[in-house]
Amino acid sequence: MDGRVNETQETHQEAARRLKVYYLASGVIAVPGLLALLAHPGIEVVGIGTQPDRPAGRRNHLTPTPVGEKAVQLGLTCDKPASCNEPSFLESLRRLELDAVVVVAYGQLLKKDLLGLPRLGCVNVHASLLPRFRGASPIASCLLAGDAVTGVTTMLMDRGLDTGPQLRLHPLAVDANETSGSLEAKLARLAAEILPADLLDLAAGRLGPTPQDPAAATLCAKISKSEAALDFSLPATELERRIRAYQPWPGAFTYAAGPKGRRRLVATAAACVPLPPGASPGSIIAADKKGILIACGQDALLLTRLIPEGKGEMSTADFLLGFPLAAGTVLSVNPPAESLSP
Repeated sequence: MDGRVNETQETHQEAARRLKVYYLASGVIAVPGLLALLAHPGIEVVGIGTQPDRPAGRRNHLTPTPVGEKAVQLGLTCDKPASCNEPSFLESLRRLELDAVVVVAYGQLLKKDLLGLPRLGCVNVHASLLPRFRGASPIASCLLAGDAVTGVTTMLMDRGLDTGPQLRLHPLAVDANETSGSLEAKLARLAAEILPADLLDLAAGRLGPTPQDPAAATLCAKISKSEAALDFSLPATELERRIRAYQPWPGAFTYAAGPKGRRRLVATAAACVPLPPGASPGSIIAADKKGILIACGQDALLLTRLIPEGKGEMSTADFLLGFPLAAGTVLSVNPPAESLSP
């Protein structure tokens, strides 16, 4: 009898023990997940870590990551190690006797010592349905590819780049007018919804790792600003995807020359329009209250909203009132030799 009583007590104590989690994250997509874990009665967030503050903006002021900023707002301490693999930081984690380290858009690679430190391992939340789009830009890559479905994958991390075994895949439909900004917000909410349950199921043995299929893997690299230049020799469908994929950063751009000088234009909304072949790619077919119609390698792109250099976002109709563009004007991928100051 005593043995059964003690066994029952131990079971109740184990059930009552909160899962000790360290949250290692940086990007805006990670903020809702942090809030979800902090609010969950079965999880104790015993520490938060993020990337160090970086210079940002025109004045290069030191700026915290979105996770670092949220921690300050909540009155919580946030570690900012130069490297998450440095011995002093690892020792501080060991003292916490962690069940799991949760990693979301952190921005550093975890090495062997850190990966093996928590009891359950390091759990990554990745913004794609792995093994598709391993790497640094899964959201933009999803839009560039025209995928109708993406999602969030929870996985156990190993020493590879998003190569660890999957825990669960959580799909999400992609709207036709989705931008990287809007899709990131949806994926952030989805991650916050599923993360506590996936962690608790892993701890309880209800969820186990499944190896990824390396033959189905695709990679996506970090996006550079130069990739956002609109090359009108490409099909209009591809350019329309780029406009959405590179919004809000780095912004799909082109250069236009008109009677009032030259402007760098960031495209923010466009539609594909059927066009018979023959028009020179990059040339403006029409520029009126409907938008700026631009010939492409296949069909045409109707640009309806943009951000002129030094200005805020506006409709192309409003832009043309102050900066008229004539039919036949050719838009350029490269910056002009001389620019008009905004």
